[in-house]
Amino acid sequence: MSTLENDAWMEPIYYYSTYFLTALTIGMTLLVFLHSPAVKWLERKRYQYEVTMGLYIMTPTERFIFSTSQQLPAAKSN
Repeated sequence: MSTLENDAWMEPIYYYSTYFLTALTIGMTLLVFLHSPAVKWLERKRYQYEVTMGLYIMTPTERFIFSTSQQLPAAKSN
């Protein structure tokens, strides 16, 4: 038997370990990013907006409609 045939069983391990290490790297990067001061500041501002406008008691759909309607220009009536 050649060495290549003996190591054939390890090919899937190498293949999946690459994906595992990539996912682990992305996960660790996101974990570090999510605990950054900028993200915490944005979360605090979003919370303040929801509490000020009363959005915390609405469903996600109602929040979306309310938030987008605040940004649309009002129709002019003649």
